[in-house]
Amino acid sequence: MASVNVLPEGKDKSPPTLIDFAHPVHTNEFRLDARLSHGGVHLVQGTLAPHESGLIGSPRLTIVVHNDKPFDMEWRLPGSDRLQSARIEYGAVHIDPGDNPFFQRWIVCPNIVGIALDRKLVDRVGHETFGRDGASLRPGVAVTDNFLADAAKMLSLELREQSAGGKLFAEHFGILIAVHMFRHYSDGAWHPAPARGGLGTQRLRLVIDYIEANLGDDLSIAMLARIADRSLHHFSEAFRQSTGTPPHRYIIIRRIERAKILLLSTDLPIAQIALAVGFASQSHFGATFRAMTGVTPLRFRLDRL
Repeated sequence: MASVNVLPEGKDKSPPTLIDFAHPVHTNEFRLDARLSHGGVHLVQGTLAPHESGLIGSPRLTIVVHNDKPFDMEWRLPGSDRLQSARIEYGAVHIDPGDNPFFQRWIVCPNIVGIALDRKLVDRVGHETFGRDGASLRPGVAVTDNFLADAAKMLSLELREQSAGGKLFAEHFGILIAVHMFRHYSDGAWHPAPARGGLGTQRLRLVIDYIEANLGDDLSIAMLARIADRSLHHFSEAFRQSTGTPPHRYIIIRRIERAKILLLSTDLPIAQIALAVGFASQSHFGATFRAMTGVTPLRFRLDRL
């Protein structure tokens, strides 16, 4: 249980410290271990330096999940003169809606998973699904939120593995996180009715044709939602209902199927095939191909000559 005291007058006068996970680098405030960005979603894992006094915040919606041993922390939420303190346990969640630094203090170096969402993405999800923007989101410190804690675990694993579908996976989860934020941390939030039914034959064909024509490019769920003329949140669910597969997974499957055709019908080097079907490197392509087929691309080609 957090204790509450009165913060003395005259505090928080120094310039605020801003940490931006959209452009993470090693700084005095944050040591970066891993990062992944795509479609307005930015994931990082690293270690924060002690912050012994003053205001700290981020220029965009940022969610931090504690990934380390317990430590003590003090904070004062925006607009309040009450100092709160708590023991921060593993999995505790901190929410900063952005552009409003507030007083926080800790004296250890906690390891964290950070999730930052661009304002454009947050506002689009908010307007399309809830009729409000990111300005309605509330900050929170030491929050217990199983959805965000579990999301951080999955995204941390993705950061470590750096799999071929990591960018699309991150974008997909970023959209879900934005919806979750508006449902649970927005002033006057309302709960939208779930999407019913799929995309419909015509919209689904437009999306699939676009995917097939652009498998080698940096596809994004946001672009596919625009093509289908659906909100970001409803598009992913409607696509899954239409195809039985989430869009990020569908794209990976189609890339591997296109690669099989190229392996058997051309003499292109495997590295060139990897790039042609949208993989960032031959190693990512090889690992994903083997995970989905049970053999390496070279073995697949040789066995069918």
